Amino acid sequence: KNVASLRATVRGQLKYHESLILDMPLIENVLPLGMIETAYIKQKSDQVWRDAHRRAVLVALLQSYINISSVPYVLIIDNLQWVDNSSLDLLQAMATEVKPLVILIGSRISTGKAGRLDAKNIKLPNKKIRTLEPLTRQEVSQFIATRMSCQTVADNLVSLVYNKEGTNPMICEEILSQLKVSKAIVTVNKNCQLAPEFEDNENDIQLQPLDNVQGLITSRVDNLPAHLQLTLKVSSVIGSEFS
Repeated sequence: KNVASLRATVRGQLKYHESLILDMPLIENVLPLGMIETAYIKQKSDQVWRDAHRRAVLVALLQSYINISSVPYVLIIDNLQWVDNSSLDLLQAMATEVKPLVILIGSRISTGKAGRLDAKNIKLPNKKIRTLEPLTRQEVSQFIATRMSCQTVADNLVSLVYNKEGTNPMICEEILSQLKVSKAIVTVNKNCQLAPEFEDNENDIQLQPLDNVQGLITSRVDNLPAHLQLTLKVSSVIGSEFS
């Protein structure tokens, strides 16, 4: 019933684009509508034609929703460095044809690895690039204060986190998590500081190596019980959807 209702809604949004209604089965892998390919679609074996008409349906559908909306639309896309060519073509079509639309893209800086796309090379209208630099020492202090719900942070604690690759927000948060679990930090009069027993012995604080985000994730997996590690590893191989 829900799929049928969604299909009817999509068809209604395309009522001013009768030719595109025939192409609706092409978006099944993007927006499941419970539609099977018609004889008309099956005879269109050219992949270029299929991709172009799929883009046209999706662009028209998004524009239709924007036209009837009373609030601005923002399209958020993360990890663009892994985008495939078909999705990139769709993104460029939406950025060029759908108005008004703000697109916020998150992407890692290209490292030259195969399969990664450098976002700087993507041609989009009115493109503006903002590079997120590593956290400064002051920003690390502010990060700790926010996460620990305190007003001030002791200098030696800031130095400890900052020097342990804490310039990455994810790693900074993980370091704080480890410090809390080991009871190496306390809050006294709204000041976050190292616990007395570690005040002059920072080297006694045991932290797992966290040189990068991959190491962060690995450390979390390693801390799980064996049966949960196995479940997680099997699930990662299967994927997010299975029956």
